[in-house]
Amino acid sequence: MQLGSKNAILSGASLSRWVDQTAVVHNAATMMNAGEPGITINATTGGHEQIHYKDDGGNESNIDINDTQVYLGLIAADVPVFKNPEKNRLGVAIFARVADRTRYTNRVNRMENIINEVDMPGVETYIGQYSLETEVKETTCALGWATRLSDHWSAGLVAAVLIRNQRHRENFNANVLADATQNPVVDLVSSFSDINMKLNFVMLQTKGSLVWQNGPWNLGGVLSAPTLSVWTGGDMVAQQELINFESAAGGERSNYLVSAYLQERKPVFKYPFSLGVGVSRQLDAVVLSASGTYHGKIERYI
Repeated sequence: MQLGSKNAILSGASLSRWVDQTAVVHNAATMMNAGEPGITINATTGGHEQIHYKDDGGNESNIDINDTQVYLGLIAADVPVFKNPEKNRLGVAIFARVADRTRYTNRVNRMENIINEVDMPGVETYIGQYSLETEVKETTCALGWATRLSDHWSAGLVAAVLIRNQRHRENFNANVLADATQNPVVDLVSSFSDINMKLNFVMLQTKGSLVWQNGPWNLGGVLSAPTLSVWTGGDMVAQQELINFESAAGGERSNYLVSAYLQERKPVFKYPFSLGVGVSRQLDAVVLSASGTYHGKIERYI
């Protein structure tokens, strides 16, 4: 979602050369090679995603997600600075860095001997259901500045604000039903758990970049600093319920209910530093571009 209409064709490989206004996102220094002021807009109109799940029992399933909504993924623009426009240029971009949504439900219904023969003689009916709902949205607002250092060198600096929202809900319900014809002592054993969590983050990130140009050759490099936390917040509600649960082998069966509510939490999330380099060369009407990026290690994520 960080690629413009032209840069998307190259999958972002144009780290060393200006292709469209998304240069403010990838390498601000290349804005000095831009032509007239311009704007680019990128939107997603549809998508298909398949997620594969496998549980501890070896059961496998697939979930297909078809999304036909229109999402404005990016809008970016660059303009020359009116004072000395040949040496300075400004760029701005607002884009969806992350947009992910998952809805998954799985249900199991089978006959199995789970509970001891004293409490539940014979084979029991096991019914289990699991559901997962997650949603992550992250929007970035970036402001970039580029300046020409010499005939061959240009530099750029970008300051970005990242707003990230996460929602996570996980629910599991399991029931073991006795065979009534076997005169069971316990007719039902069940477990229920529900976790509902919301997390919000506001972060700052800066990028510095250089570009060297000589004839058909372009070299570029970008260093992204780790994100700095400005504000974090979140809360979590969790509940666990056990019916006719046997805490120890041969012990009495009891009912348990535990609930917890955590509010005004300070979760931790950060992007590590990254270093990207790229090279490109123009061959008549064809431009060859290549780039690579190294991402540092995330030390802590809570």
